[in-house]
Amino acid sequence: MKKRLRINVLIPYMDGEYYGTIFTELLKEAGRRDAILFAIQTQPSAGFADFFDYRIGTDTADGWILLTNPNTSYPASPELLEAIGATGKPVVTIGYREARIPCHSVIIDNRNAIREVVRHLVREHGHRQIAFVGAQDHIDLVERFEGYREALEESGLPLLDHLVYRVHDSLRQGGINAARQMLARGIDFTAVVASTDLNADGLIETLQAAGIRIPGDIAVVGFDDLPSSAENEPPLASVHQPIAELARTAADVLFRRIDGEDWPGDVTLVRTRFVPRASCGCGHAGPRPSAKAMVRKLAEARTLNRYLIDSYYQLTHNVVSASREAYFDFSKMFQGICRWGCLVLWEDDGLGGRQLIVRQSFCRKGDPAPPVGTGIPIERFPPAEWMPEIGDDEFVRIQLVRSDSEDVGSFSSWSGRWAN
Repeated sequence: MKKRLRINVLIPYMDGEYYGTIFTELLKEAGRRDAILFAIQTQPSAGFADFFDYRIGTDTADGWILLTNPNTSYPASPELLEAIGATGKPVVTIGYREARIPCHSVIIDNRNAIREVVRHLVREHGHRQIAFVGAQDHIDLVERFEGYREALEESGLPLLDHLVYRVHDSLRQGGINAARQMLARGIDFTAVVASTDLNADGLIETLQAAGIRIPGDIAVVGFDDLPSSAENEPPLASVHQPIAELARTAADVLFRRIDGEDWPGDVTLVRTRFVPRASCGCGHAGPRPSAKAMVRKLAEARTLNRYLIDSYYQLTHNVVSASREAYFDFSKMFQGICRWGCLVLWEDDGLGGRQLIVRQSFCRKGDPAPPVGTGIPIERFPPAEWMPEIGDDEFVRIQLVRSDSEDVGSFSSWSGRWAN
């Protein structure tokens, strides 16, 4: 039987507009190339140290895709990166540049995107006092601020500290908090560049509630071009970043490098597109959704809500069922969710080190189950011989299990059902 490529994906989360879209596209691309994705989720189940420092599958991976940049929660440790780099296997980072190991980076052209926004506000609408709202917890957001700073300099405008509103998150609440600061401090600008659409949403809502007209008094531009942005009141001008293309480009680079193809340079920039709408003062709202389209979106939202509710009830039922056993029954946690899985715990290997030992496992009828009591070095976890045949739309998920005080181990579970 032909060996299928193993692609390790180091990722903080596997849901949401950004990470969920990227993972969904990577899964599709892996299926097209007869490869298996091993999703190593770095966000732990409980409290954690500053870095993710576990050499999961470093001996068995054919290639790596990294999304754990230094600005994310629990980034990859320098030691883990060194171990990955030492394998000599191709590495592609998504969304950030990684200078510590040989790799290729695929990133959104954030700087030029924001520079285009600022130039538009200055040249098309005559703004000279332009504020910025944004967090700094992701390299994309850092680069957007740098683009703002560079664009001001190009336009002959000073960078004024009191016009920079640094917020703690990229969500609506961040925009709400920034707007409250603006209102308390006094409005001394005519336009705002928000580093995300959700920041812009919260900002606009709070300013409008205070009687400020958008764009009559203040023009606002966001970033992300979320589907809801065109439906805002007023419709939100934004930067469209092709997240799916980001993932597809990264996959293309990785598989070409695995095939031995040289790739020019060490960075591929994915271009964005500025979408002017009424919030920046362009005077055109763009196409509004039809009643039929709105009904369809409502139906889709209800379907998603039903799926989330059903999944929650299923998991709650499984937790209760598992906890009723004389000991914790790992298999019952994932009944109806996963086809197989194993719980592995750290134990001494007798040689002064430690290895992972399978303490519980389960599988559906006819599939191989990881043998309880078997030890495995983390560098080979999970080995191919433990797994059933995995289809094109299926993946292996590896999640760290941690108590408040110590690492307990990891579990690997597979699911053929993926919904972002």
